[in-house]
Amino acid sequence: VDEGVVGSERAVESIEFGSVIADRYTILRHDKAGLPGTFVCREAGAEPLRSVWAWKPKNTLDPQAEAFVAEMTKVAKLEHPQLQKVLDFGRDPAGIFYSVYEPTEVQNLTALLDRDWPLSDERIVWLMCQLLATLEAAHAAGVVHGDLRPENVLVRAAADSQNDEIV
Repeated sequence: VDEGVVGSERAVESIEFGSVIADRYTILRHDKAGLPGTFVCREAGAEPLRSVWAWKPKNTLDPQAEAFVAEMTKVAKLEHPQLQKVLDFGRDPAGIFYSVYEPTEVQNLTALLDRDWPLSDERIVWLMCQLLATLEAAHAAGVVHGDLRPENVLVRAAADSQNDEIV
């Protein structure tokens, strides 16, 4: 999501566990590795868990609401090995905007740097090449992130740590 369009300051931080978004996604818990407003959920009738990011506009005329839908329409079409696949997005009857992703065990880049610093030159180059390739694919589709910083870059840890993946 283009944080410049939506902004994590509008992320829904407190949703009662067990509540349902869009009549389909039951909130199970916070997704501690994800961005603010990210929860683990179960989709009605589906077995695998999902990740859902939720935010609420300031009011019904908030121009960012329309921008969110336009941006997510582009993001949902993106196909790239380092991008989490958007499975669904929209606005639920309570006015919460959401985007649903494939589940993945991730941490943000800040947590990785805090844990593993200093990184080897090879590992830095590996991570940066993935990040740049992902941004290139997004930009080619007309998607601009708008708030690129380590807290907003998700990394899937590999067993050997030298092959971590940007997602």
